[in-house]
Amino acid sequence: MSQFATIFEKIKEDFFSNPMSEKEREKYKLIFSPFATGFNYDDFLFLDTNTASENAHKFQDELYEFSTIANTIPREDNYWAVSGNKNDLLFNPFKIIVDNLRLLDTDTLKIEMLYSHQIFHKALNVIDEVDRVKYISFYDLRNKIIDEIRELKNSLNDSNKDAVNLEVSMKTDNLKEVENQWEIGGKKEIIENKIIEVIRDETKRFIKFFSEVKGKLETLSLEHSGSTFYRTHCNPNNLYKSEKLSWKRFVIDKNELKQLLAKSDLKKYEEIFGVDTDSNIDIESIKFELLFVNVLRGWFDEMILESPFWNINVLNKNEIDIPKITSKLIFVRNVEIEPVKNSVSNKKILEKGTFKNIGPFMINNNQLKLGKVIKLNSINKTLGVKRNSVFNVSSKIKQKQKRGNQNLSNLITSKQKQFVALAPKLRKREVVMAKRKPKTINAVNLIQPIVMHTFFISIKCEFYFFDSVSRTPLTVELQDIKLFHQDKPMNIKFSKLGNNVLTTNLNLNSNYKVVIDLDGYEYLEFNFSVKPLKPKDKIIKKTINLKKALVEEIKDEDFLLIGVISKEIVSYPNPINGADYI
Repeated sequence: MSQFATIFEKIKEDFFSNPMSEKEREKYKLIFSPFATGFNYDDFLFLDTNTASENAHKFQDELYEFSTIANTIPREDNYWAVSGNKNDLLFNPFKIIVDNLRLLDTDTLKIEMLYSHQIFHKALNVIDEVDRVKYISFYDLRNKIIDEIRELKNSLNDSNKDAVNLEVSMKTDNLKEVENQWEIGGKKEIIENKIIEVIRDETKRFIKFFSEVKGKLETLSLEHSGSTFYRTHCNPNNLYKSEKLSWKRFVIDKNELKQLLAKSDLKKYEEIFGVDTDSNIDIESIKFELLFVNVLRGWFDEMILESPFWNINVLNKNEIDIPKITSKLIFVRNVEIEPVKNSVSNKKILEKGTFKNIGPFMINNNQLKLGKVIKLNSINKTLGVKRNSVFNVSSKIKQKQKRGNQNLSNLITSKQKQFVALAPKLRKREVVMAKRKPKTINAVNLIQPIVMHTFFISIKCEFYFFDSVSRTPLTVELQDIKLFHQDKPMNIKFSKLGNNVLTTNLNLNSNYKVVIDLDGYEYLEFNFSVKPLKPKDKIIKKTINLKKALVEEIKDEDFLLIGVISKEIVSYPNPINGADYI
């Protein structure tokens, strides 16, 4: 497990350092994302109502994106992702509940219905203490006798039948005597009438509160591209003002790194870091700034769900399932790693080849090569793709894992690497609509041909790399070039002739797709036919000119969404058994 996982343990430690009861602590869980997504302060201008009229379209887009992020129900405990399933958006199951629930008919209430419900004890606490103490003494004694009678009946068999029946009869008589005394000395009827009255008043208050929430649910709905969503805000509500935010700064030195590694169960972070050991950098220190952002929803209140004053009839419970909600968003910025100087481990990592991510974060590999402080960035900002593309990839991970029964850690590692590899093509697709050539339809082979490798004649091929503008040779590594045949990756070994020359032997008259992905330069893909210019040529030389990538500069003030804090919702509905709901 990467030492960098200690940053997540530090964030967890900071959150739970806030005063809260053990019961409250159990409700909250920090869930991190396998893809860090970058934002800047302009992405939160929807919080400034003064700017709404200046760019209404952008305002609406930002509102929709934030609502989708903040209202995704965090159903997984080990990783967080924005969901593409409408049932995973909090406002959809909540609206089904609000539109279809049935309210308690208090006229049907009887005290016997309440004895086993927690609301009975809450209402009992409203009663005067002296009367309550007397009432409870009889109530507890009654319950004790009822439990004893139940145990006796459960123990009944042929050998003890007479003795058990006699004891049950005696205890039943005792129960009647206690209930008679309860009526006189425990003010049973008076107190229970008061309890019913309290519950009826509470029901009226709930109905009023419910009507207010339902009204907000109706007035705070918006439309975006044919989808209904609900206006959602946050605290601090000035995320568009960088100078006003109170970021908390952390420095994890070598000693604290060891302490966190020793006391933490870092295996729980395997899903978001995957199983890639190539990114286990030997770290001297980690620096970052942290901001927890509270999610605010005027149209939602968990007290509605917890209340016993409603019930609902649905065939599919999944339609109203809200096990947890997103309570806070976790943002970080200025995340920096100081690698250990002259580390043997780090040198071995570099020898294995270029890697571009540490779990959910992107890095500049050259900073590690030069022994510099490594700045960690988001997937979308580094690769120059839209946040929505990142969210789409992460949202499909769980479905793919379920379909293929794959190990989640392996799947996430694979997706992280695929995203890095495919991002240049994705970025190009987002900028322009590529002209598609008509697909050639090949004749279908009814019999699978047998490939006779011994019939192939190979020829040496040399690839020369240059900067397209300055014409200077470019230093390339073996992993910077990949060959595909019929869209399948080929396991072809290259060797270096010089800093800017890669060579290999390829089958004469074959056709390949060549993919070049060199740090700092635009992704390049082209078709290569293994045919010499002259029949007698023994070497094919190919010049490859690469353009420098116009990557958006990542500003220090940009910040990264790396996960959420979820809050558990109690099981619901919680109706009073035997009561009517209309």
